[in-house]
Amino acid sequence: MLRKVTPVVVLLLAVMVASVSAQELTNLVAGLSYTVSPHGEPFYENFPESKYAPKLTDGETLPQGQTHNTGYPWLMAFRRPGTVGVDGGVIFELAEAKEIHQVNVSVYANKMAAYSFYNPDIVTVSVSDDGEEWAEVVKWNNPLSRDEHPTGIRWVEIALPNPVKGQFIQVFFTSHTGTSLIFVDEIEVLGR
Repeated sequence: MLRKVTPVVVLLLAVMVASVSAQELTNLVAGLSYTVSPHGEPFYENFPESKYAPKLTDGETLPQGQTHNTGYPWLMAFRRPGTVGVDGGVIFELAEAKEIHQVNVSVYANKMAAYSFYNPDIVTVSVSDDGEEWAEVVKWNNPLSRDEHPTGIRWVEIALPNPVKGQFIQVFFTSHTGTSLIFVDEIEVLGR
């Protein structure tokens, strides 16, 4: 025998489901310090942390219309001399293991007649419980050809296939032959 469900009960169930699924993700690394990954190039010395530390988690991005020359207070760069490609990354340590759902990065490209630099070709996200043993959780490959990289800031949103828990998060950038700089403006790690 089926019982008739009242509209109030249906509404109440819908609100409960919506509140559970709508638990907002927060930026777990907002204002957090970080270290440079030992597996890549060092930060470019002309774009140091300086008084703007920590640049990559301060919530500020390069204002529209500004270039890397005027925007160094916001940008960090990995550099390798020559145009043989470059890579580098940063490691965040959370106070405790958290569930991670997505990583967003703000990157900068500039195409010029004499010399150009581009958005990363690959962004790899890895997690660790101890900062020693790492598990790669997602590798984002840039879908744009270098001719399509827009000059200026671009947000890249990298959703993890499945949420993962970790206390340490490494965000690692790779650019292939043809560039010697990777400019990074901001990093967000969304989770709960």
